[in-house]
Amino acid sequence: MNPCDIAERVGVLPRNVLLKETFFYAALVLPWALGGHVMASEPPGKSIQAADLIGAWQLTMMITDKNANNRLEDEERKDPILGAEDYMKLNADGSCEFYTLKVKGRYEIKTSSSGYQTVVLFDKDKNKSSRGRIYSVTKDELILLDHSSGSTFKVYKRL
Repeated sequence: MNPCDIAERVGVLPRNVLLKETFFYAALVLPWALGGHVMASEPPGKSIQAADLIGAWQLTMMITDKNANNRLEDEERKDPILGAEDYMKLNADGSCEFYTLKVKGRYEIKTSSSGYQTVVLFDKDKNKSSRGRIYSVTKDELILLDHSSGSTFKVYKRL
């Protein structure tokens, strides 16, 4: 599933809008459309350590934050977006492999001034790709909240 399919499914843009325009539109209009509530209003939870994320992760589903409250709710889990593919292998030394093509690179866990932590991947040419804000991580599941094309939770399982 490509970003245009996802944007159409979550109602961000009609299908005939080009991919380039999708991200331009989302960056400019989405914060306004959500009433400025792009980040949760409550403080972030416990700080995630890199060791919690070490390992291989496969995307299993994406879930739209339909009410834009930055919380994953049971009702939202009932309507997942399936078929999207992503992969990340995060190593203890900061190296990683990502995408289904297993591009080699490195990763960082960036902490914003407000305390939110984001997983950022870099390829060998130092091109950066934010995977999203860490929502939760357990032994078997990693959930990232991505605001690049609406509010979408990406649910990964540990391989």
